[in-house]
Amino acid sequence: MTDCASRRILSYRLSNTLTTEFCGEALEDSVRRHGVPEIVNTDQGSQFTSDEFVAVVAACGAAQSKGGKSPRRANVFIESLWRSLKYEEVYLQEYRDMRDARSRLDRYLVVFKG
Repeated sequence: MTDCASRRILSYRLSNTLTTEFCGEALEDSVRRHGVPEIVNTDQGSQFTSDEFVAVVAACGAAQSKGGKSPRRANVFIESLWRSLKYEEVYLQEYRDMRDARSRLDRYLVVFKG
């Protein structure tokens, strides 16, 4: 989860599946640490359009806006960040396991965590 105004990463999770659970956990963690956002802006991936994730957004009291329905600029920062992360870190590494990947991603993302 990111704050569009400050461009800070508020919370993230790493998963090697397309399940919904880790997305909801990231949102719940962000809400616990930073409060309820007015809008949760996501892309239209299946994990973000699932009934389970939509329920997590509703339970935290935020509105959900998906990439295709919000202004194009709403996702620019996060899309750019994920592209940079992939090309500057992920594609250049051979992670030993998920623990190693999480550790290295934490180091890469520290600058964006504010």
